[in-house]
Amino acid sequence: MELKASVNLYTKPGSLKGFASLSIDDAFVIRNLSVRESENGLFVSMPSQKVGGEYKDICYPITKELREEINKVVLEEYQQELINFRDQLNEQTKGTDVKQGGSKQKSSKSQKASAGQKDDVPQNDETEQD
Repeated sequence: MELKASVNLYTKPGSLKGFASLSIDDAFVIRNLSVRESENGLFVSMPSQKVGGEYKDICYPITKELREEINKVVLEEYQQELINFRDQLNEQTKGTDVKQGGSKQKSSKSQKASAGQKDDVPQNDETEQD
């Protein structure tokens, strides 16, 4: 059985860390799984609905082995999404102008533009001959 997960991070404070979808053999999808954090660490919560005064899982794995495999696949994808999110934040931070000595440093893109170069056109040192 092949399991694939996709995770969307939830960045607000609290125990909820993300929402996931799980594809089983590219034939069946379970949506609205959640990644949560407790005192014992991260875990995957199955989709549920309120029945009376309590929540009941709508679907769930029958065997312990399948539950463990679902947790493994979803939490691995969660960790990967977390890494991607942090990398994007780092890239955004690097892309901002840095003030040094009271003047802004130009980014390499700004320097090329002020030198009359275009980013998308490769520069050729050879001069054209007629």
